[in-house]
Amino acid sequence: MSDRKRYRAGLAERKLEDVQRWFKENSPTWEEIQEVRKYMRSQSNLGAIDQVLRATPHGNSKLSESDRMLSDAAFYQTFLPSDGNESALSRLATAATNNAMACFERAGALDSTARAAELNFAAKLCRVVAALSKALDSHRGRDWPDFIDDFVANPGNRAA
Repeated sequence: MSDRKRYRAGLAERKLEDVQRWFKENSPTWEEIQEVRKYMRSQSNLGAIDQVLRATPHGNSKLSESDRMLSDAAFYQTFLPSDGNESALSRLATAATNNAMACFERAGALDSTARAAELNFAAKLCRVVAALSKALDSHRGRDWPDFIDDFVANPGNRAA
């Protein structure tokens, strides 16, 4: 090995040692890591709620805009998303549910020809919501409890 290659190899080893020493001296505490994780999750939830609100149809709802937004955000939070996959499935389920309800609303106000099409769209969206719910349940696994209106259901006490 030439002198130049030996010098460069030694320089690379010294740089690696310097970087390792810097990380040991400047590593964050466990509390700092948890604080950053909490902040990232809250920002992710805010972004997800914003996405749900943008996907919500405006329709002719009797609710005010702020009430509708609050209702949609609360509906998203009922899914209790704990990771990115659950958040994505929850957002899709929320958007599909809102759009299905908008189709049902339009079907009630239309004549018979357009009414059939709107009811067809709403039924398809309901099947999509059911599939998303099943995917969310299978992602969570068997240990995840069944939540029904803040009530933890057990096999002996099922809601009708």
